[in-house]
Amino acid sequence: MAERRQRVRVHGTRSGWLDLMGSIPQGSLLGLLLFLLLVDDLNTDCSIHKFVDDTTLTEILRQSQSLMQQYFYALTEWTRDNDMVINSEKTKEMIMGRIDASGLLPLCTERGQIERVHSFKLLGVYVDETLTWNCHIDYITTKASKRLYFLKVLKRSGLSEHSLKHFYTAAIRPILEYCSVAWGHNLSKKQSSQLESIQKRAIRIIYQDTRNMPYDSLLCHSDITSLQTRRSQQAKNFFTSILDKSSCLYHLLPQQRDDDVTCRLRSAFKLPVPFVRTNKFQSFINYGLRWYQ
Repeated sequence: MAERRQRVRVHGTRSGWLDLMGSIPQGSLLGLLLFLLLVDDLNTDCSIHKFVDDTTLTEILRQSQSLMQQYFYALTEWTRDNDMVINSEKTKEMIMGRIDASGLLPLCTERGQIERVHSFKLLGVYVDETLTWNCHIDYITTKASKRLYFLKVLKRSGLSEHSLKHFYTAAIRPILEYCSVAWGHNLSKKQSSQLESIQKRAIRIIYQDTRNMPYDSLLCHSDITSLQTRRSQQAKNFFTSILDKSSCLYHLLPQQRDDDVTCRLRSAFKLPVPFVRTNKFQSFINYGLRWYQ
């Protein structure tokens, strides 16, 4: 923080340098709040999702012409007026669903076209155009598998089983559960088994004489809960928190049913359960309304 200086630039005119008596360290909470104040007026005519310096524009197409280029132009105009620059290399375009992308022109900036991708990493989660989560599951299993090497090194160094288990639950398992409420309910049996296989390998590394044990016996022997059970409990707890009217996500829930109707039924949900044709692409909200009320 010592010997730091700053100057102001307005319409190309720069002021003199001024020595800073104080500053905001990188990674501080105040720095995030100040940046949020800077981007608070960032808005377009389409749905916009902001998380600090990550901004996502979304558009729903229903047999109509895409206006995303206009929305993107409004975004670039805002950045120009606020002395900011869009990172074209990190900016991606993805078309999701059964849409003929051949008729949609790519987004363009002054520096060239925006790359159109089939999957991209959004806030630590890989999202693909088919919403099958294959890319994300492959990513987290590969990342967690690399951490198992450190688990083996620690075991060779003579760490106790308790310490090895603590390392697994603190450094490896969180990788397999990050943001699971968003994708956990849409996993196939193969994907779920792919995640459980990482935990199975970790338990066999930690505990001796467990090589030929079935997975259920491994969980009982190590006193570790299966990842599928943990995902279900985490999703239930998260949905319960949404039911609180003070939650920032409460507005995503449908309007509560009339108590005069539900009180005459033997078993009725307070919130209506939307009908979905398939469970494959349903949102977490719809899934929670069906299973966690």
